Amino acid sequence: MPPAKGPAMRSAIRPALMLCLITAACGPAPGLRPAGGGWGDVPAISAGDYLLRDAAMFGLTGQESLDEAGAVIQSRLAPAERPEGNYAETLKIFSGEIIGLDRGAVVLTQSGLPDDAVETEQHVIEFAIYAETGAAAATAYGTRQTCRRGGNPGVFTNRPCP
Repeated sequence: MPPAKGPAMRSAIRPALMLCLITAACGPAPGLRPAGGGWGDVPAISAGDYLLRDAAMFGLTGQESLDEAGAVIQSRLAPAERPEGNYAETLKIFSGEIIGLDRGAVVLTQSGLPDDAVETEQHVIEFAIYAETGAAAATAYGTRQTCRRGGNPGVFTNRPCP
């Protein structure tokens, strides 16, 4: 029997879609894994995974949206001059609002760094998001890096690179 098409198919999809939207029964949004507390393939901030830092260095007021906070963070962490070679920067912004969570995160990954020891550095800033205003207030900031050499090159660590 061929699959249903047209109005019959749409009417069957609507209840399932509504169930997904209301209960998040279809799982988290792509790139967001709130059940484990992390963001995409990035774990939630903890002293075991990150070197903990003070988010006040970004000068955020807590009135910015998550996107605005991401832009500020990216500009504050940008190198004074673009490094030579294969430097790359990736900014990802995760929001739990779509599944009813009042938190989000900004993840800035800088790779190809001009450092003999550190290959990649990742900055993760977690935020509380206020539903009434959409403002995001930083709650935690941590960094981790991958090393060029040592026991586990290419694996993120919160320890200094050799």
